[in-house]
Order: sequence, then structure tokens, then C-alpha cells
Amino acid sequence: MTLFYTFPRVNVLTQPLTSGMLAVVRAGPARRNHANPARVERQQRYARVSGRRRQPARILSPPITSYLWQNNRMPRWVNILLALAMGIGLGLLYGWGIDPIQYVDLTPDTLRADYRADYVLMVAEAYQSEGDAELAARRLAIFGSQPPAEIAAPALQFGRENGFSPTELILLEDLVQAMRTYQPGAAAP
Repeated sequence: MTLFYTFPRVNVLTQPLTSGMLAVVRAGPARRNHANPARVERQQRYARVSGRRRQPARILSPPITSYLWQNNRMPRWVNILLALAMGIGLGLLYGWGIDPIQYVDLTPDTLRADYRADYVLMVAEAYQSEGDAELAARRLAIFGSQPPAEIAAPALQFGRENGFSPTELILLEDLVQAMRTYQPGAAAP
């Protein structure tokens, strides 16, 4: 006979009260048909993204982007024209504003007609003060291999059409006349 009463060995975790407590602790509120607060917060936070495709980056203001990307009634050709106009605009901005072409070390024969006429006028002024037809012909030779009279004559015509002063026209006429009578290798009169 034993003096102490021994309790039968019963698994305490399988008793109904203990099982219920463990179920609550282990499962948390989601298992008891309650909403899980973390899950609800995630659903509210990402409700815009879930189930739909993401919106494009907001480069333009929101009303413009919402019209361009969400309006399904806009024809496809309008989007193509908008993209084309934007590409042309960006290309012109880059080509004219950001990195324009800079011409350097060009030959004088690429000058515009007004600059060419100014150069010929300077040669005419130098010829009037120096009187050296050989030097004037060499100065005009930078415009090409044409005879000097054919180089000076368009400058005289340009001066008449664009309002050169009478003294400038007289200088150009004297130069054209001298170049018509100029013979390479001959001494100056």
C-alpha cells in the first residue's frame, strides 16, 4: 500500500481546456474567424495594385497621364502622333539647344552671299588704297578657281540689290573693271 496517491498519467495537452487554449495561441486571430490585422493592413495598402496592372510613371501631371493611358476610347493613331511630335520636339531641342553643330575652319567659298560681298568689298577698298591688281586677284582667289572678275561681279550685283552706299558701289565697280583687264604675271600700271 502506498501512502501517496498517484495521479494517473494523462496527457495534459489533450484535455479539452488545454487544447482550446493552445488552438487560440497557436492559430492566432485568423483561425478563430477574426480578421488578421496585418493582412487587412496589407490589403488596404496594396489595394490599388492587386488585381490590376500598375500605372505608368508619372512624368506628366496626373490629369494628362490619366487621359493618355486610361482612356480606352482614344484611337491608337493619336498616341502614335503624340509620340512622333514628342520625338521631333526632343530632337529639335537637342540639335538646336543642347548640342548644336559648330562649323569651324571652313573655306571662304562656303560663306553666304552677304558675307562674300562684304569680303569682296574689303578687297575693293584694299585695291583702292594699294592699287595692286595682282594682290587683289590673290585675295579673291580664295573663293575658288574662277577668274577674279567672275568672283567680284556677283558681289557688285548683290550690292546694287541690297542697298550698298554709292561709294561702296563705285569701289566694287572699279575692282570688277580692274579684274576684267587683269593679266596674271603682268606688272601693275
